[in-house]
Amino acid sequence: MVGAVLFASALPAGFIPEEDQGLFGVNVQLRPGRRSSGTAGVLTLVEEIIAKTPGVDASTTIGGYGVVTSTYQPNFGTVFVRLKPWDERHGRSFTSSGSWRASGAQFAQIPEAIIFPFNIPRSRGSAPRPDSRCCSRTGAAR
Repeated sequence: MVGAVLFASALPAGFIPEEDQGLFGVNVQLRPGRRSSGTAGVLTLVEEIIAKTPGVDASTTIGGYGVVTSTYQPNFGTVFVRLKPWDERHGRSFTSSGSWRASGAQFAQIPEAIIFPFNIPRSRGSAPRPDSRCCSRTGAAR
């Protein structure tokens, strides 16, 4: 009993480290009533910042949709950012959290919108396993 209490007190409580999955998201929200053309202009600025961020490989932008709130509105936008492979990223500033923190400081300079990067949570069981295979109905591996 005493050992269990000592063991439990030695473990950090409430801390779950962020996982670098090689991607992160950026939520963009302009004030209500903005037209989609205004949102497109802000999304272009966000894309330019992301393109200059070290460690970024590519990005995909969805105008009119806020993934954080699951909202379809002309004043919302979402950008998904894919980072370069691990062997091309070295150091803490090239991790997903390092990349979104670096770009987040630049997003704060855009006064027309509330823009914040976020780490995409891993859904339990959604990642493909290295040993998974796709098989035909006859059982032959493809």
